[in-house]
Amino acid sequence: MRALIILVISTLLGCVGYNVNNLNKGSALHSFAVIPGARTVVHNYGIHLSKIVMSEPLAATTNIFTVLENVFLEFGANGLRSFIGHAKEMNLINDSYLQENFVQAWDDADNEYLSILLSLGANVNIANENNNTALWYALTKQLKNRFEFLIEAGASIDTPFHICGMRPIQKAVYSNWRDGVALLINYHADMDFTVDKGMNLVDIACTYASVQVLQLLVEDGVDYKKTDNKGQTPYMHAAANNNLEHMIYLALLGVDVDACDKEGFHAVHHAAMLGKKRVLQYIYSISPTVLKKKLYVPNWDKYVTPLEIAAHQYYPDLLLKFLHWGCLDEYDAILDILKSKDKADIIIRFTEEYKKINQELVAN
Repeated sequence: MRALIILVISTLLGCVGYNVNNLNKGSALHSFAVIPGARTVVHNYGIHLSKIVMSEPLAATTNIFTVLENVFLEFGANGLRSFIGHAKEMNLINDSYLQENFVQAWDDADNEYLSILLSLGANVNIANENNNTALWYALTKQLKNRFEFLIEAGASIDTPFHICGMRPIQKAVYSNWRDGVALLINYHADMDFTVDKGMNLVDIACTYASVQVLQLLVEDGVDYKKTDNKGQTPYMHAAANNNLEHMIYLALLGVDVDACDKEGFHAVHHAAMLGKKRVLQYIYSISPTVLKKKLYVPNWDKYVTPLEIAAHQYYPDLLLKFLHWGCLDEYDAILDILKSKDKADIIIRFTEEYKKINQELVAN
């Protein structure tokens, strides 16, 4: 039996001139060939070589994937190509086996090893049992070299991932992975599409990504002036998510900073609704009067200012800021809102701040 094992391995490696009898005693392939418990190939991966070499029950630790990796480490790319090539000719392995080997290897094997599997029949777009692909894995782990290797190998860059329904470019923007976005742009991924609620990639970047990612998208031609299904602009999405740098960048590009959505909301109202103090301060610096812009809110059935919105949402520190931004004439209205909400603690702070500011104004 031992001679038969060596004969089979020698045959598989023969075309590159390897002599199994001359292997180092501690080598990976020698261990596979002659050490009890490691001499078999796992037959439940579709490998019939096990029928030839098995002389004992299969060990739980025996793994054909380890065997191929060991051949690769011991004999390099040519040795592995020869081993797989001859095994396929002898009908000992098939493409479905290579597919599964590729799935098992994509998380830690190097690109050269994966390249061999792909060149011999593995499919770069194959998904594992969780519907993940190698490209998905590289993207989520933000492995730049692996990601580019897979794209070069033919990985689909415009097909949505089964696991989340996102296209690779969409996932890269959501993940704020600048290198991934840049690679997908360089490989001409489709950028002209919308997702939930009519948002495009610029809207997503203004919500989740850095201004550097936003800039890449804009420079590639993604529309930064469009509105989503609610009439909201990228500038509004940036305001609602406290992304001041995005707002400044878009303003410099000439977007309409005073635009309103279909419900009449201005960027200032979105920021006030969510308590984004930094954004509100910026809006005040470029357009002080907009802080007094009234908006009809159907749920409240009345027109309200950004300050009244902040009071209804109860952002104490923001209310004090509004006083310093010149909204003293709204003091009585805000006080009524706070009283209706039984906010005694902020009423005291709000009243004291109001009096302090008035005294300073009189003194000056």
